[in-house]
Amino acid sequence: MKKTKVLNASKHNWKISDFFTKCPNPSRTVSCENKRKNSDFPIKTEPQSPEKCNAESPNSKRRKFDENSDPLDSHNITIKIEPLSQVCDSGGTSFNVVTPEKKFKPSSSMKTPTPKKIEILASSNQRRTPQSGRKTTPKKLFEKSPRKLEEFNVQILENFVKVSPSTSNRKIVIKSTPTKNHAQSHIDEFLSPTISKSPAQSRNETTPSKARTRLYFVDDKKPSPMDDLDQFFNDSFEDLVINCNTLDLGEPQHCQIIQVSHNGGKIVLNLKSTKGGETGFCYIEQFWASGNRFKTGDSVYIKAEKNSNGDWVVNNDTGWLVYQPDILISCTSVVGSLFCKRKAVLSDRFRGFEPTNRVMLIGTLAHTLLQQSLRKKLTKRKQIEAILKNLLASKDTIKRLYEANLTVADLESDLEVFVPKLVAFISEHITTGQICDIEDIEENLWCPQLGLKGKIDVTVRSNTGVMPLEVKTGRATVSLEHRGQVVLYLMMMNKFGLDVSSGLLLYLKEGVLKEIKATEQEKRDVLILRNELAYFLASDVGELPEPLNNIRVCQKCALSTVCSAYLKFEDHDLTENKAMQEVQKKSIGHLSQAHLDYFLKWSNLLSMEAQHSKTTKSLQQIYTLPPAKREALGRSIVNMRVTFVENETNGLFKHTMEKENPSLANLTAYDIIENNYIVVSTDSRPAVASGFVTEVSPTQISITLDRDLNVKYRNQLFHLDTYDSNITFTFNMTSLVLLIENSERAAQLRSVIIDKAPPTFAPKLPSVVAKKGAPILRRLNHVQQKAVLKALCANQFLLIKGMPGTGKSATIVALIQLLIELNKSVLITSHTHSAIDNICIRLQKLNVDFIRLGSESKIDSKLKPNLETTLTEKCTTPEEMNEIYNKYKVIAVTCLGSGHPLLTKRTVDVCIVDESTQVLQTSVIKPLFAAKSFILIGDPHQLAPLVRQRDALEAGMSESLFERLENSEGTITLNLNYRMNKTITELANALTYQGQLQTASEEVANRVLKLPKIEIVKKEYKEHQWLLNCLDVSLEGAVQFIDTGPVSELTNHADWITKTVKDGCDLQNCINVYEIAIVVTLVKALILGGVASSDIGVIATYRAQVSQITDLLEKYQVDVSTVDQFQGRDKSVIIYSCTKSSAQVATNTLKYELLEDKRRLTVAVTRAKRKLLIVGDSSTLVRYKTFETILTHLEKHIVKFDSEWSILNSL
Repeated sequence: MKKTKVLNASKHNWKISDFFTKCPNPSRTVSCENKRKNSDFPIKTEPQSPEKCNAESPNSKRRKFDENSDPLDSHNITIKIEPLSQVCDSGGTSFNVVTPEKKFKPSSSMKTPTPKKIEILASSNQRRTPQSGRKTTPKKLFEKSPRKLEEFNVQILENFVKVSPSTSNRKIVIKSTPTKNHAQSHIDEFLSPTISKSPAQSRNETTPSKARTRLYFVDDKKPSPMDDLDQFFNDSFEDLVINCNTLDLGEPQHCQIIQVSHNGGKIVLNLKSTKGGETGFCYIEQFWASGNRFKTGDSVYIKAEKNSNGDWVVNNDTGWLVYQPDILISCTSVVGSLFCKRKAVLSDRFRGFEPTNRVMLIGTLAHTLLQQSLRKKLTKRKQIEAILKNLLASKDTIKRLYEANLTVADLESDLEVFVPKLVAFISEHITTGQICDIEDIEENLWCPQLGLKGKIDVTVRSNTGVMPLEVKTGRATVSLEHRGQVVLYLMMMNKFGLDVSSGLLLYLKEGVLKEIKATEQEKRDVLILRNELAYFLASDVGELPEPLNNIRVCQKCALSTVCSAYLKFEDHDLTENKAMQEVQKKSIGHLSQAHLDYFLKWSNLLSMEAQHSKTTKSLQQIYTLPPAKREALGRSIVNMRVTFVENETNGLFKHTMEKENPSLANLTAYDIIENNYIVVSTDSRPAVASGFVTEVSPTQISITLDRDLNVKYRNQLFHLDTYDSNITFTFNMTSLVLLIENSERAAQLRSVIIDKAPPTFAPKLPSVVAKKGAPILRRLNHVQQKAVLKALCANQFLLIKGMPGTGKSATIVALIQLLIELNKSVLITSHTHSAIDNICIRLQKLNVDFIRLGSESKIDSKLKPNLETTLTEKCTTPEEMNEIYNKYKVIAVTCLGSGHPLLTKRTVDVCIVDESTQVLQTSVIKPLFAAKSFILIGDPHQLAPLVRQRDALEAGMSESLFERLENSEGTITLNLNYRMNKTITELANALTYQGQLQTASEEVANRVLKLPKIEIVKKEYKEHQWLLNCLDVSLEGAVQFIDTGPVSELTNHADWITKTVKDGCDLQNCINVYEIAIVVTLVKALILGGVASSDIGVIATYRAQVSQITDLLEKYQVDVSTVDQFQGRDKSVIIYSCTKSSAQVATNTLKYELLEDKRRLTVAVTRAKRKLLIVGDSSTLVRYKTFETILTHLEKHIVKFDSEWSILNSL
């Protein structure tokens, strides 16, 4: 038997590329016998027939592993080869990836044929746990100080096994689990880089209007060669011939796939450069073709080489390809998929689901200790011990300890062991000059060319150049994940033009340093791994990789419930898979089909909405659109220079910036405001820093960043971008998981939310309500009193429908006071900070104690004494923090802030959700989970949850929990309005409430606008009769429509239009200068007539219109906002600018436009107390049903604008 020996193969020397190679001989059985000795690793090969393979040898008994076998037991693996259908590689070699067809069903009642099972043959002539040889410990770093970096005590990891691809028509049959020491390297995962067993799927756009809607579509018909010809010889064939083969793939190109065809086992991609438009063909072969997931319209970043036939080729030896490079995947996610790809994808969708634990916290703090010591260039043990002491005493650490239920003492001893190792590392390798300098700490890398992102722990400079230093705080295993992470960093740094050939892997706790040199094969293999992960992360229908099918691992997985729920809807026949049946039963056996349907429906709705956000104001646009284009869209401020950087405070640097040419634009006109999260880029690199906007003025912007830009980028120009974060998506997805947990509270909520069980109420109230509640109830009207008393009786929930101006806030405050009298704890939550702050300020005035959770920058300054940051300021231990958090009976936080650790530790008696009709069903789950019962307050006729994706909207995503649960038994209505006078109330009834909304008193009904200086106005505007008509102070004239007429075709010029707005928006859809002129003129006249600017509010449909009006009215300090921002507020006078004027309106899209949103319009018209002025083009607005009703109702109160448009330049 031929033997090949590889000397000095350490058990830590696994390489990623070793697992992406194929078997060496077409008709041989490769038997790898790991004797677990340090001397060599023999690989025996001998010719055998398939029959001989199946026969048992006297010296080697084979046993078949079932699903219950220990994944850590197998050490001897026999690869059995059987025939299968051909998939040819470039050399005529045949191999195959068996991939069962997968369709998505909401029910498992219909089963598809079970695919051919993968057989497992493993020799069992050794013990279950093989006797290990002499145990060796990695040599320590610090025995002596090397003079050169190359002389570090560094092991350079090399390939120790090479297995060639099979060239026969044989099936590689493997069923094995990793050994104990190689648990992360699942061998059957790496013989072929296929993630899913499903073939490439063609997908239709679907709307999951029902949870059982089929989401996956597979064309069962296999394409024939003639089908490929039909695809080529279509109407565009002539254009293809003219432009084909002009694409030069010798240099990397970003391309779009025009067409995908097959030639034997090769994939032929017809590509078009996204930069120059050149087209050409490229053959994708061998491992790069595995999985066959390419689709028309996908993007690739590709480099190829020409073969002897002159064709562009990417194969195992030449070229490379990045699939969907615009999706940046973190390096940790890529290498994390080595063990279980399904978990890697689910972890990305349900990010943050696993809470902070001891191991995670030790790792985080050890990293911080190292980084702070290096940043401050500390060398003495006492100095580093002082850093550790301060680190353990920091507010951030105390809060993390509180979250993880740990004490300072719990971690102190664990972290102290890192100090001497850190001192020795600094002494031997930094002080002596082996590492010349620390280039950066936590350097952020976004590499769109490779579709990767990551943060390097430490970037160091040695005698040979810059190197990444990755720090690990566990055992020195040099696992595939750790090695792969360094390889990915090297690849990204190379793309940024750095000549980096190796990186450092430091195991701080054991004092072991490894130098990692990346081979071309490894680079290829991690890219293939990244591409496969990108396929699933890019999927807009939620496709997942195959499960791991390991009962020991799967049962302990934190995501087992989610995994099993999705598995229930996939076509997996588990009839003979007892292990996964057991896992599934344990994970989701407590859930009914309706519960699973609800989970699936909402997870897909959320995914659809998240996918849509990527096409609007997404993170991808920062590196896919040029700076000028981003600025034209109002999403970026480009060509900014740093004028001043304040000294570091708590690790942050405040930068003041201004335009390269300050006269070009007004910075307040951009869609970037205070507290926005900001990403800073240069022309050559995206995301060099990130932070928050602290101040915006017309000429300057201040941002707080995590690093000083002047250190590496002095005198460069920067681009500032904001984007729609996906934090809401991940919050909603993790909240959805809470609903399917196997817990008592989850079962209660499923009964209410999914099964719609009706509420029950206590038959009577405690006597204390009559004794102590009388003064509180006396402040309310009889309708409000009834609502409060019924809320006190609710066992599960109550819905309070509060029409505009009916005193919802007063009702909530009274309810909270009574609950406190009953010794009940309360959680107040809402979609917005302003809604919560409004209630909290009222409680503050009544001397009710509460704690307000959340970011200080987003909360009303009046509430600073009640902020958690204020109340926990003097806490020095997690125990003290716990005492403060448990002290208050009333807790206030937004729905998105309800992931606070406090609410995972406490269960309150009642959760009150204000403006609940604005909140997605999934967003309200987490706060409800923290309470025994809940009260939903809102108006389903006002703003609904914001949903941008049309299919998701049609499928019912905008249905709030209030609307879902609304019924006569559990709903009470507030209809006495204290805000609007009689005339405005009549308009609200005509538009929405059908006479149900009433004025609370005659005084409210007869309120009118007062203009004490009307004579001055008449004198000033004597030439503008239209304006004087608008200022009618009679009750009948309390609502008026100012008709601008069709202005879309006018071409008048206005010097005051902000350049950014003018260049970045469509005049007809975003901004209307004629309406702006009227609005500004009206505001000036009202203020001249004696109306306080604080009593005037301006509402506009679009943000661009709001921005421009704000700019012109800045000195008057008038409140200008969109409809959404005005929800829950009111003013004596409201001026509403409809904005849109168009000769033609597409009737097929009307229902999706803001002006057709009846609920949004209801909010706009019900913000006014005494006077409502609507400005718009009646000829355009009459096409909308909502405005048709308004214009009909206001037929006698329409004011025609009849002046010259000279007012445009008189502002």
